[in-house]
Amino acid sequence: MSDLPVIPFQRSDLLEVPPAYRELRIKEGIAKVRTRMGDEVWLVSRHEDARTLFNDSRLGRSHPEPDKAARLSGSALLGGPQGDIATEKAEHDRMRKLFMPSFSARRMKRSPSTWARWSTSGWTTSPS
Repeated sequence: MSDLPVIPFQRSDLLEVPPAYRELRIKEGIAKVRTRMGDEVWLVSRHEDARTLFNDSRLGRSHPEPDKAARLSGSALLGGPQGDIATEKAEHDRMRKLFMPSFSARRMKRSPSTWARWSTSGWTTSPS
């Protein structure tokens, strides 16, 4: 086994960016790391790199051979690839259309005060 950093990184506070993540972002931006399951994966930590990769149609959440895909955890639901590679784009487009109204300009303009009120309430009430 190589000497790669293991994700998720240790942190002392849930809201704090782990120091190891911050260090990798400064040094490399895109770095090879190891998951808890022992698989090697690429960690993308810079915003511009992530934007570029999210727009690359060759990358997605599914895998042509799910049994050979890297796993982030032992979770059957979220630990590995999700969806079917043949229908991933159509499913993404369907979900985007479904959620788009929730992120309309009107709702986003309303958001700053709503989210501020919600966050100061201790996250116990809905931001209706």
